[in-house]
Amino acid sequence: MAKLKYGSVCSGIEAATVAWHKFGWEPQWFSQYDPEHDYTKSLDFPSKVLQHHYPNVPNLGDMTKIMQDERFIQSEIDILVGGTPCQSFSIAGLRNGLSDERGNLSLEFVRLLECKRPKLFVWENVPACYLQKTTESRGQTTMKNTQTQQHSLAFFPPGQDEILPRSPTKKQGSSKRSRTNTTQSLGGFLIANIS
Repeated sequence: MAKLKYGSVCSGIEAATVAWHKFGWEPQWFSQYDPEHDYTKSLDFPSKVLQHHYPNVPNLGDMTKIMQDERFIQSEIDILVGGTPCQSFSIAGLRNGLSDERGNLSLEFVRLLECKRPKLFVWENVPACYLQKTTESRGQTTMKNTQTQQHSLAFFPPGQDEILPRSPTKKQGSSKRSRTNTTQSLGGFLIANIS
């Protein structure tokens, strides 16, 4: 199995690294930041956990500012992973979506994808992030086709996987598979191959 390299935003205590460690995948950087925490006094709890368990992996801090960080610029990643804040999309909240500052971090995730162009990405959020606040068209998506320079990201509601492209299947009499982009929506996760 190839040793994949990845960057993580909204890292928290880094569940992805715990899960992917057994595959030998290597984090290149984390981006953990709490805008309400006073970093002049101490690190926030997740940053302390990251520093303790992964002392050789830099925490680049605020994901809205990492594109200017030389460590981000110089890094090469195969995967971008992150779970942007869910409060602006959650049915338990006000559901202000992209008009909420926290909701806009999902667009920042897309900007990071455009900048780094990884082979894969994993984006996690609540299932309600796929729905608009107004219910004129039940099941309509917030961002159906966000165009980037060389790839298109499609965000679909859970349960509508039948409209997503499928992994290619073997053709009759052929041992080779044709290569296509694949996307899978699993609950509140979006996993896509964008190479």
